[in-house]
Amino acid sequence: MWPALQAAQRQRGQTGKNPNVGAALWRHGRLVDVVATGDGGRPHAESQLNILPGDVLAVTLEPCAHEGETPACARLVADARPSKVYVGCLDPDPRTSGHGLEIMKEAGISVQAGICEHKARHVMAGFLTRMIHQRPHVRLKLAMTRDGRSALADGRSQWITGFEARQHGHLLRAEADAIMVGAATFIQDQPTLTCRLGLSGRDPEIFVLSGREEISSLPKNVQILGTSGGQQDLSQILRQLAQEGIGNLLVESGGRLAASLLQAELVDELYCYQSDLLLGANARSALGALKDQELLLPKGMIVKERRQLGQDQLTRYVVER
Repeated sequence: MWPALQAAQRQRGQTGKNPNVGAALWRHGRLVDVVATGDGGRPHAESQLNILPGDVLAVTLEPCAHEGETPACARLVADARPSKVYVGCLDPDPRTSGHGLEIMKEAGISVQAGICEHKARHVMAGFLTRMIHQRPHVRLKLAMTRDGRSALADGRSQWITGFEARQHGHLLRAEADAIMVGAATFIQDQPTLTCRLGLSGRDPEIFVLSGREEISSLPKNVQILGTSGGQQDLSQILRQLAQEGIGNLLVESGGRLAASLLQAELVDELYCYQSDLLLGANARSALGALKDQELLLPKGMIVKERRQLGQDQLTRYVVER
């Protein structure tokens, strides 16, 4: 399954409404092909493989069982007659869920599901969250000093973190369908929000969440979300993005929006980049107030990873629901 997972990871944020499925084909104990869903969602991973009778197929998501613009992948696999199919996780789409496995089993193929399921769910989290919860998978990115500040009192913030941390942030952009920022952050920083890793076609869509601040002009590649000047219904806004096919959403925000998303339990992963700088109490806080907060992490949140990025430290939190 590991080659299939790696292929799926590379296509995160590139497959539109379709899942970023990875597939690996083995023949006589040797890996002969590794593919993933194409850019924009076509072609599906399984349809790109030349499967022969007796081969072994590993696929990160249950092959689709419904006929659409393309034939059902489960039927294509069944007709090809591999000896075994290993599946990472079931497809939550009711048109497929469980049916894809049945089609392959009825063809006499040995099928085993749940292989590396946790990792499969992680690499395809955008599609799965959109299908199950009707909202994008939300990654919240915060850069802060050692004392939890994001900028000086006058708004100056370049550069709180170093080159390696910023490069890692661009990797998150490369894996996103879209980036959302608050209006205040957009006006203050005028960020380009592009992926500067030298990967063509990896710039996500950009959305600015409307706030109290008036935005006089917007670049052509930026869209406004929400109602002007009022309190935003974040759950509704995320549902709107999901309906537009956004599965992987990266939020690069100021402290107020970050706290609101955490408070509403709408964050799935938190990436906290922390430098050794100290700016003091007069500087701007990287995270706004959390109401009724105890001496605990927010509900369901655990520390998943800590690593050094140059002189900075990355702590990745995930929310397990």
